[in-house]
Amino acid sequence: MQWRRAKKPLTQDERRIYEYHRRRLLRRHQGHLTPGLIRCLEANASRLARHPEILTREWGLKMGRIKGARHAHSVMRAQGRTVGDEGRQQIAINREKHKQEKLAEPQ
Repeated sequence: MQWRRAKKPLTQDERRIYEYHRRRLLRRHQGHLTPGLIRCLEANASRLARHPEILTREWGLKMGRIKGARHAHSVMRAQGRTVGDEGRQQIAINREKHKQEKLAEPQ
């Protein structure tokens, strides 16, 4: 089992952001809070405080691209293909094509 290192304490700014997200998340789930859910929401608030880039549109788009690539790769594997084979094959074809063009160029 790998041991996780202890997290550094939140800075003052991170603590303020953490409290904001914690209040917001607890309010959203008000009425059906359990101790386990509270711990999960506090962990989410801590993550949002430490990594504010998670809330940006660019981050969301990047995660969408990653999810799309994972799906495409799983479809390829289900079909018995190897991920990246077509791309590597096309790179080799282009390399040969460029090599032929360089040889055919007048000096």
